[in-house]
Amino acid sequence: TQRSTTYSVTVPDSTDTRPFSFILPTGSPISLAEILVHLAAGDSLILASQKVKDVFFVVSGQMGVHLPASTGNAVRVRSMGPGTIVGEIAYLTGLPRNADVICEEDAEVLKLSEAAIKRLEEKDRDLAALLMSIFSRSLAAKLAQTNALLTYSQSLAASGH
Repeated sequence: TQRSTTYSVTVPDSTDTRPFSFILPTGSPISLAEILVHLAAGDSLILASQKVKDVFFVVSGQMGVHLPASTGNAVRVRSMGPGTIVGEIAYLTGLPRNADVICEEDAEVLKLSEAAIKRLEEKDRDLAALLMSIFSRSLAAKLAQTNALLTYSQSLAASGH
């Protein structure tokens, strides 16, 4: 019998809020020891401007996403908890990180490095294709959320609030 470890990854969008399952089968080209990362509250998971393409799946804990501001103070824009994906924007675009992601409480994340993802593409094309679909849906959901926030902000400004 083949054993596997399953992690649930929720990528909500306007049509489907069912979670995906991220399954790490025994004998996978990626090992759990390679990707499970423990973080303490206050630790930085991602820093803006980094040119790293690692992608993270939040298993437990809470992350705060902070955008750098011209005033020097970062602006907290969202929280991310278990089942969310962090870092897919830099992976998909090849651009440096655009935000800081800070642990708000002790957390565990699954880290997929660029090298690990490339190994998946070489050894398990079906899983790699599913991963790219998950990354793309996560990015689309974040874009939709950002668009909604901008629209709301503009309506407040127009009404004088």
